[in-house]
Amino acid sequence: MVQEPTQVIDHVPNATQASTTLSTLEQTKEQTKEQTKEETKEQTQIPTETASETKKDPNLQYQNLVVDSELSGEFDVNEVNMGHFTYHVPKINHDCSVAQSINQEIETYAKKECYPYDKTPQCATRILYQWAYYNGILSLHYYGQYDDMSGMTAENLYNIDLKNNKLLTNEELYHALKIDEKGFQEQLKKAIDDYFARQEKDKDGDTLRDIQKCHVQSLADENIKKAKPFIRYDGTLGAFSGTYWPYGGGYDEQTFSLQALDGGIQAGRSIIEEYYDKKNNKNNKNNKN
Repeated sequence: MVQEPTQVIDHVPNATQASTTLSTLEQTKEQTKEQTKEETKEQTQIPTETASETKKDPNLQYQNLVVDSELSGEFDVNEVNMGHFTYHVPKINHDCSVAQSINQEIETYAKKECYPYDKTPQCATRILYQWAYYNGILSLHYYGQYDDMSGMTAENLYNIDLKNNKLLTNEELYHALKIDEKGFQEQLKKAIDDYFARQEKDKDGDTLRDIQKCHVQSLADENIKKAKPFIRYDGTLGAFSGTYWPYGGGYDEQTFSLQALDGGIQAGRSIIEEYYDKKNNKNNKNNKN
């Protein structure tokens, strides 16, 4: 008798085994799917601290609102005024038409006044700036400094409502910041008094009398009314105002820090701070720059 060959079928599951195996495979598949989903969620989730900061301070997105433009640079100049020229030419990183127009104005100024566009002894030797963004408003103050011996400067100040694409008048900025104009002027007078008190200290004779005369002129109503408010990079309300001085031209525009502003602020300024401080903080140890 011929024996039938034994069929080896242990590798084929029966119905129950097949069902159990399928169920196990489906569970494994679902578990892998859920695990992948959780890993992806962890990778893409914003850290709680960062999300909280962004919600609390929407100004964070404006931290690079003003930067050095491509016209910025440094030059060691031998053919005109010998020395080291440094230009921090500001550029507003915003696509509103007012910002773009101001960028064009600044570019035109730099190409007219700065080396290597102007290779005469009258060219600007330095451009510096400070800016601050607060509650939808950008304040940008920049100036060109010329021959160090003369101290001549060209000052420019802009207060821009970026949300509404417009330059603000003094009155509109007072309103936006909820600042009283008379209160602003009184604070400015106090700051000018403090400034001249430091200049008059330890002076006597004709020198003291000349400084005191400039002190009185600087506090005159017609001068105070010409002052421009702006937002300083240190989070305070600033005043851009002229002061009279008995030497070198007689009238010098500079900035004063008045009162702190509430809330978050994004701000910055040129990296060569000592020159900015020297220009706008003449021996003023209490006027923090």
